[in-house]
Amino acid sequence: PCGNATVIQGQQITFMPEGSGDKQIVFKDSSGKEIFRKGLQGAATVQLTPEEIGLKPAEVYTWNCSSAADGRQFSMRLLSSNIAKMVAEDLKQIEKDEANEPMKSIKKAAYLQFMSDAYPMDMDLYWLSSQIVYGIKENIVLSEDDKGIIDELTRNCRRHVAEKR
Repeated sequence: PCGNATVIQGQQITFMPEGSGDKQIVFKDSSGKEIFRKGLQGAATVQLTPEEIGLKPAEVYTWNCSSAADGRQFSMRLLSSNIAKMVAEDLKQIEKDEANEPMKSIKKAAYLQFMSDAYPMDMDLYWLSSQIVYGIKENIVLSEDDKGIIDELTRNCRRHVAEKR
């Protein structure tokens, strides 16, 4: 996640820290106090939940990779419980669709982008949309139409990240 990402309670978040060397991912609260640190032991990614990190609603946190050469920090916050509940219910509804699995994933990714664009002050779930799209590309043989939709969702994610840097 980058920019001002919002995360959902209980949702696995895949972090892909930049840089090389002995990587550690570090989280700080809005006062700058370190609340969580984890060594990556050579792994390119790490998956964490907001609960593991110790995130609380309404607080803006920063995270960075301790070995990143440019020292960039990224911010994130935990979605309020009422918004998180709405998003979770909508995603469950998509899961109930009679569509095939790739189409369900496409709908989820598009929904997350739409909600992020419609309510930019409340949520930014492009990071989750990106993870869903990446999972579709990696696991499924897609029709040409599906590939076109996924390419568009991927472009949206890249454009969004570029705007947040």
